[in-house]
Amino acid sequence: MKIYDMLLYKSLNHRLMTCIGNLKEKFREYDIAMRTCLPQVDKKLITELLLMKKDEAPMYTLEIFLKKNANIQEIRERVAKQTGQVATFYDKGTHMVAAHRITLEMLEEICQHEDVEEIKGTHIIRGSASIGPSHERTSHDEVWNDPDSIDNLDWEEIKGKEARGMGDDDLGEVQELRGNIVVTKAGVIDKKVYNIPKSLVERYDGHKLWFNVTKEEAKSKYEVED
Repeated sequence: MKIYDMLLYKSLNHRLMTCIGNLKEKFREYDIAMRTCLPQVDKKLITELLLMKKDEAPMYTLEIFLKKNANIQEIRERVAKQTGQVATFYDKGTHMVAAHRITLEMLEEICQHEDVEEIKGTHIIRGSASIGPSHERTSHDEVWNDPDSIDNLDWEEIKGKEARGMGDDDLGEVQELRGNIVVTKAGVIDKKVYNIPKSLVERYDGHKLWFNVTKEEAKSKYEVED
């Protein structure tokens, strides 16, 4: 009976690990799709809209962060024409706020405007009023995964910084950049070295370098001899 129980446990554990692995992979694909289709939109906002099946165009206080010297009048007129709402501007015209119904398709159209840098939003529950601006612009020190930004990183500054994967997985510390490979090293006694493609860098927040890869994937695909 003990042997049977042990085999059953191993079988269930294997299925669980396979299921978790699939879940992580699907999440990674979803994350990539969000950054590809709607790169300026807050991921939380995208996920909320996908989950709101009953209300195809929910009411939101939409906050759009713009480049300096953006054409405010042209943007104000466009918003009024598309939504019938009057937008309010803050922070010297770089933070626009408007309350109206939104869809993912509408956000995609807004993303195509050259002056738009970032989009966030707060759901307005039925019967309540817009709360006005409540979001801050993402720190300018935080660099997201686009080829130009990643290539322009100061890799000498990043040496020694923490390397993190999906789910805050520990990938050690950044050692160096070798061509298109970022070398990281983890551990003190049992050291692990990873040669991770630079294309998998998601962002640098001024303190940590984030990769779009799990620790399991790093071990299976990118671990090398020290």
